[in-house]
Amino acid sequence: MRWRGVQSKVLLETAREVDVEGAIRAGKTTVCLWKEHEACRKYPGIPILLARWTDEAVFGLIVPLWNIICETAGDAQEWNSKEACFDWRNGSRIYIRGLKSQDQTLRYSKLRGYTIARAYVDQAEELPHDIYLELAGRLSAPGFPHQITISPQAIEETHWIAKEFPSTGDDPHRKYFALSVYDNAHNLDPGVIPALERLYPPSHPKHRTLIQGVRGMNVTGEPVYAAAFVRQLHETVAEYDPALPLDM
Repeated sequence: MRWRGVQSKVLLETAREVDVEGAIRAGKTTVCLWKEHEACRKYPGIPILLARWTDEAVFGLIVPLWNIICETAGDAQEWNSKEACFDWRNGSRIYIRGLKSQDQTLRYSKLRGYTIARAYVDQAEELPHDIYLELAGRLSAPGFPHQITISPQAIEETHWIAKEFPSTGDDPHRKYFALSVYDNAHNLDPGVIPALERLYPPSHPKHRTLIQGVRGMNVTGEPVYAAAFVRQLHETVAEYDPALPLDM
């Protein structure tokens, strides 16, 4: 993998809370895992949590990719079954967790009892807001920089992530990144992007989120107006007077 543009900015970002949203095949999961890998190298002994909402997802999708990254980089690690973590020779420890508790009376049981410096949650749009806040509050391991990174697929504006990480926000402790599939073109086979563009052309309601990687409506089902709307007829560039009021 090679990192360019927005991907490089993600790797270098030091804000305490980081939201890396993106399109499909934008490389957001891989770049976020490489970010945690680099922290393991740079800060020997650091405790890190890698998570998804369910155990099946974290062990079935995140752990295999994490192992590939470590093997590619030549970093040996051992699985500690008692603590459910990977131990590195330099003392760094990488906990693996599905955050969903089967017993709702013990909603935070997968989080409490751990002192960590960093956390990464893949597909964080699946995560309830209160679980995110609980996890972000656990970044307290002394002697290390603290950071939580999440990587949801591009979400709708009403989602709690959009409220915590507004696209126009100026909070120095929170940073929002949007990754399009084009930001990862240099890591994809030549036919991948054209195939995605055929599936989700500009006229498709999910083109904005799944190709451009920016926030938009969560569109499901079949539109009843599909045959009535003709883009060439009903859409055009219009001039406007910025001095006039705009009614929404």
